[in-house]
Amino acid sequence: MGFPDAKLLLRASAPPVKIIDVGGMSVGRDDFHESLVRAGLATVLGFEPVAAECERLNAGSDGARRYLPHAIGDGGEAVFRECNYPMTSSLYEPNFPLLEKFQALAEVTQVVRRTPVQTKRLDDIPEAAGADYLKLDVQGAELDVLRGADRLLDSLLVVQTEVVFVPLYRDQPLFADIDTVLRRRGFAFHRFLGVCGRAFKPFLRDGSPSKTLSQELWSDALCATSCASTRFRHSSFSSSP
Repeated sequence: MGFPDAKLLLRASAPPVKIIDVGGMSVGRDDFHESLVRAGLATVLGFEPVAAECERLNAGSDGARRYLPHAIGDGGEAVFRECNYPMTSSLYEPNFPLLEKFQALAEVTQVVRRTPVQTKRLDDIPEAAGADYLKLDVQGAELDVLRGADRLLDSLLVVQTEVVFVPLYRDQPLFADIDTVLRRRGFAFHRFLGVCGRAFKPFLRDGSPSKTLSQELWSDALCATSCASTRFRHSSFSSSP
């Protein structure tokens, strides 16, 4: 995703970075926090409500990573929609009138099971307290997670969150909504970690749904507090390998 090698940024003697990973399912990306864990520079507390995926993550994890099967949100009751492609599962209903306009979106967001759940707030999970880095990939429920993390936001230095530019799920907040809330809490937008999209139907080239009149639809946004660079410089980051 364009990050430099963690080994070039962090001192091996620094205290581990504490990362909260909400929506821990692996989708084949080499996230920055994975580089930190592999280098022995971070610990991860993850949450993944798809039971089979949570079990798989724990089976392949080491002592630096732990995953819990909670649906993280604002602490209220909700419905978890498990989809035919688990990575698209969400607390929000897929927005099919929009999804059907694009190649390969409605086809991978078919709800196969709806389960009532009691969401948990990050502020109510003792193990999450004092985290440095929060990563969100929850298919529309990002603001719900942030609403349940009021105290946690005080300690966080970095928020990495999936954002969308059109509502792929019904009533989901867009990038501008999340950016506004984070700015009010002292975070500033830093960069997008790649921008993804899909071609409008019926356009398709070379079998790729992401080519030919592709509409930019989603990304990961990296936001940081104004004191992040200073704190990391003194506790974790180093100017030399």
